[in-house]
Amino acid sequence: MKLQFGKSRMARPFSWLYAASMLFGSALALGTAQAQTATSTTYDSWTTRCSLLSDQGKTVKACEVVATMATQLQNGQTVPTAVMAIGRADTAKSLKLVIQVPINAWLPNGVKLQDKAGKEILSLPFTHCRPDNMCEASIDVTDGQAQSLKKQGDSIVATYRNVTQKEVSQDIILKGYGSALDLLLKEMPSAK
Repeated sequence: MKLQFGKSRMARPFSWLYAASMLFGSALALGTAQAQTATSTTYDSWTTRCSLLSDQGKTVKACEVVATMATQLQNGQTVPTAVMAIGRADTAKSLKLVIQVPINAWLPNGVKLQDKAGKEILSLPFTHCRPDNMCEASIDVTDGQAQSLKKQGDSIVATYRNVTQKEVSQDIILKGYGSALDLLLKEMPSAK
């Protein structure tokens, strides 16, 4: 099964849901963290978002780069097929790379990021499935690993197995990724 990339009006809500789970885990899920200010800049398929968040009296800056892949159904409805994001909630922390795929994923195998020739770049274990019908796989990555994705050309491929054990391949379009990531790293440099 090959899924195609398409723009979706749903990208921003999924991005914010992603940021909540990725950067603050249960704190935002429970509603204890509140966004004070937020900025976003879009580069083709990718958006860089930064927010100042208040969590239990502490203000923390969080930034992410995110792209939502979607497909349009015959009835005209657009549905997300994958979300990929990389973000950091504190300069002292590593980047976190998260991929969300539809809930019909076979969880033991995780998600593999591959180049167009099929060579594995990264392997992400599934961590949980969300109430919004998406399952999430994530890993910590270095700034260098995130930067290396810029060298992959126009796209990379996320592969996983669905519950019937069929391999699903999702193109992740990288157009705009380099500029979006550069802004994230400028806003949220890693602690030296």
